[in-house]
Amino acid sequence: MKKIKIAFLLFIIHFSLFTLFTGCAKKEDTIKIGVAGPMTGDQAKMGTDLKNGVELAVSEWNEKGGVLGKKIELFIEDDQHDPKLAVTVANKLSNSGAAGVIGHWNSSASIPASEVYKDRGYIPMITPASTNPQLTERGFENVFRVCGRDDQQGKIAA
Repeated sequence: MKKIKIAFLLFIIHFSLFTLFTGCAKKEDTIKIGVAGPMTGDQAKMGTDLKNGVELAVSEWNEKGGVLGKKIELFIEDDQHDPKLAVTVANKLSNSGAAGVIGHWNSSASIPASEVYKDRGYIPMITPASTNPQLTERGFENVFRVCGRDDQQGKIAA
């Protein structure tokens, strides 16, 4: 079961990176990608898994020459699954010139952070774990999820 979870996480990360890099690169020497999640605190395990998976995928992409001939540069940020800190992290990542963001992990952090990414020029955000329907029901063109929504999970599980 653990191998399946790891394989699924790597698939999500590779899919996320591919999606972010097609059409989102800026005219720079590197493509800057943000990674946001609970890197410390009571959910640090999930944040660390997210970070490790993204770092592995980026390492593989960079070994192949990067994307569009450019190396990928990561900016890892800790939102501690706190909504207020998530907004601070979103501002920091958008100010750093991130072409896209993988994260945030929790819906409570993803929802307020997505407002910042929308307001800062529709910076693409791909969350691997935020399940609250409100995240995507607002219709932001830059917000994506690669997991099921809360209102769908019960039906599928049943």
